[in-house]
Amino acid sequence: MIEINLLPEELRRKLAKPAPVAHSGAKEQDLRKLVYVIPFAAAAILLLHITLAFILIFKNIQLAAVNKQWKQLAPEKVKLESVQKEYSSSSQDTQAVDLLLSKRVDWAEKLNNLSAVIPSGMWFNEMLVSSDNFILRGSVVSMAKEEIGVINKFMDSLKKDPTFARDFDRLELGSVTRRTVYGYEIADFVLNGRLKSR
Repeated sequence: MIEINLLPEELRRKLAKPAPVAHSGAKEQDLRKLVYVIPFAAAAILLLHITLAFILIFKNIQLAAVNKQWKQLAPEKVKLESVQKEYSSSSQDTQAVDLLLSKRVDWAEKLNNLSAVIPSGMWFNEMLVSSDNFILRGSVVSMAKEEIGVINKFMDSLKKDPTFARDFDRLELGSVTRRTVYGYEIADFVLNGRLKSR
């Protein structure tokens, strides 16, 4: 029977084409390709394992060399640790000495300060120092009869000198007495200072 389809080409139902029948020659070619690929893959995996084994052996040799160097340096490490201990103990000793030095009063510096601010016509008779007191006895002669003014100026200079005054809690003028020697009036004074507690 003859069928006539008058529908336009776009609307016609298309028949499925029958699948080509695979023939045995194509399967054989695929198998042959697979037979060639398997040995190459196996060889690549084997080569990768051999390479990793060589890298592992090389790293083990490096580790053994580093361990050998570490064992050779062990005595030097012990020496270095002993030197560090000695340094730390000497550093503590140095800190203790520095602490003691910071607590002491530098009297040479104080004498230099006194000589730098002493006015004309003044001299020192006696200086007494104990652990907490400082006493300076001196005398002043002034042609202008201003002995007290000279003493006050001297005291102000000492109090304003930071290197002299830093070790004192208190610095004040004690007694002032007058006497006459060969017609010149001399004022004897006492300067009292209390040292800071250390």
